Amino acid sequence: MNRKVLYVWSNFIIKILLFLFMMTLPVSLTLSNILLGTAVIIFFATYPFSYRFYGLPDKKNLKTLFISPFMIYLLVFISLFYTVNFTETVKFIEYRAALGFVPLMFFLGFRLSRREFETVVAGLIPGVFLIITYYFLLGIYGLNSGSIGVKDFTFSTLEDYDVPFLAHRTYISFYAFFSLIIVLFIRYIRYKLWFKIIYAFFIIIALFSSESRMMIGILTLFILAYPFFINKRQRLFKTVAIIYSVLAVAVVVPVLLGNYDKVVSRFTEVSNEVDTDALMDEVGYDSRAARWEVALDLIKKRPLTGYGSGAEKEILVESYDDRGLVWSGLFNLDTHNQYLSFGMENGIPAMIFYASMLIVTFCKSLRQRNSIVMIFVLTCSIMSLLENILNVNWMITVFAFVTSAQLFADPLKRKKFNT
Repeated sequence: MNRKVLYVWSNFIIKILLFLFMMTLPVSLTLSNILLGTAVIIFFATYPFSYRFYGLPDKKNLKTLFISPFMIYLLVFISLFYTVNFTETVKFIEYRAALGFVPLMFFLGFRLSRREFETVVAGLIPGVFLIITYYFLLGIYGLNSGSIGVKDFTFSTLEDYDVPFLAHRTYISFYAFFSLIIVLFIRYIRYKLWFKIIYAFFIIIALFSSESRMMIGILTLFILAYPFFINKRQRLFKTVAIIYSVLAVAVVVPVLLGNYDKVVSRFTEVSNEVDTDALMDEVGYDSRAARWEVALDLIKKRPLTGYGSGAEKEILVESYDDRGLVWSGLFNLDTHNQYLSFGMENGIPAMIFYASMLIVTFCKSLRQRNSIVMIFVLTCSIMSLLENILNVNWMITVFAFVTSAQLFADPLKRKKFNT
């Protein structure tokens, strides 16, 4: 087959698979992983026949590779030499595979233009719409059947159902928020104003219904900062007025449904968790602050290497018992802090690298005025303070894709085909 034809068709198929990957992220973790894995396999299968003749890595790309998620994946392999749990570290090689193979694919020549990137990530919008609509319909069914009351109509109450698509509310909220960012900042798919208003209202209602205090906080910060993100040449006053009006109306609905007290209490409990040492919150877990203190003490004992990828929970649980954190040990909880998690797994250098990678990606998106990636990285940075986002597959794959696409956004040096 002609190399150019193979290159064009493999590129097209990979981009379609990436669009479907984004669409299925909120709906099915298994299916989204299969789609992303298939895209990666097709790239590496066709690379010897087309890509290597068309886009060749140079020294600049090699430098970019080692400030990408690929380095996080490399740390898993390095930790095989000092891990306290070899079996768990081997599991993490498979678990975090996207962090290695996706940036490697971009390094070897796969590229998305700005327009293509925005088209691919826009696949998240129908996926979020489907899964949140499904949750709402399930909640309405619960109301009609009398199994839940109006004040219990939240995503968290649906955990009592045997729901095939149920994900943790934090990550569903993240997908919802990110799809809202895509709608507001996408350049090439011209959504009508009425669509943006309805979708913004729908998403904000969903975020409040999910009771994810972290994502509601990020949404609030975004609303306050939104005027600084939009193009000054646009009608600033009109745009801001619409967004703030949508927010105001969307907040009123959860209040009328009776969820206001729940949202307020969750914010209040966050401050309590930070201000106390081992306060028990509403579900009986020990506070994050108490677990952070344990993690910091463990990092001090092995600051350069850590305990190995995947060994975090095992080491923490042993220390929980010594500190009297009964619930944390019983539920086998991690640190709920990605920075501290890397410190425990791979040492302080890994913590510094992760923070540096976020800063580099943010700065690059700022220079390119790519608001979608900019807000994505900021959101991940905040989430990393309160969650181990790269210890769960709900975030690993999308993090690997978005950050890699941004870091390798510069054009390649092209060679002509020898057909």
